[in-house]
Amino acid sequence: MAVTITNRVELPGGDVRVEWTSSLGADALCYVYLDDLLQGTTLRREWVFTWTGDTDTHLVRILDEPAGGENPGYPVRAFLLWWPVDGASAYVVEEDVGGWVERAKLVDKGQGVFSWESRVLEDDATHDFRVRPIGTDANEGSNTELSLHMVRHPNGPVVEYAYSSGTGKVTISDAA
Repeated sequence: MAVTITNRVELPGGDVRVEWTSSLGADALCYVYLDDLLQGTTLRREWVFTWTGDTDTHLVRILDEPAGGENPGYPVRAFLLWWPVDGASAYVVEEDVGGWVERAKLVDKGQGVFSWESRVLEDDATHDFRVRPIGTDANEGSNTELSLHMVRHPNGPVVEYAYSSGTGKVTISDAA
């Protein structure tokens, strides 16, 4: 299984179109990642990315697999995305690690939507974040809080199988 990026075109407005080929052929499902975050899946051999800043600082990965294969593992980081608040000039992102710790301060440069990517998060654990707007007058706004439970590799279901020799049917039921 090999993907070869054949073309990268910078489009007006900061978008970048990436084109590729797959050694598995046209029916291979491709997983598109930007900076290790899954952007989506496609059977097409192109994707248009939108990002700000230098386009060379972003990592683009395309993974392919035969149709019907397993999904790749889940991302290891949280990705927060929010729209600007009227009157805010900056935003403070904090994480609760036994107390609130400032992880980032993002200044509003008029670019529209804001995004922030967390550190690598522990698997099978709950993580709490909050974003606080800071006004142009330096006053703090109300926090927006987010709690998520990171599960990268969930356990499969526990089931019981029962075969009826009379009907020839197999019944599958939840064993929990």
